[in-house]
Amino acid sequence: MLDIKYLRQNIDLVRQKMDERGQKIDFDRFLGLEAKRRDILQSVESLRNERNSVSKQVGELKKK
Repeated sequence: MLDIKYLRQNIDLVRQKMDERGQKIDFDRFLGLEAKRRDILQSVESLRNERNSVSKQVGELKKK
């Protein structure tokens, strides 16, 4: 199995090698799904940061 980072960085080479092996893969779909995955991960990280900030505020308010 190929590393996703390697695949993103070498998409043309991988596409060529897969064609040589007779494997038909929709790389455009892969790239679209990968971009969507990265966007979702970024959103999740943003939400985690927001949750942590609010939790910290709640903790500070409870101390008062």
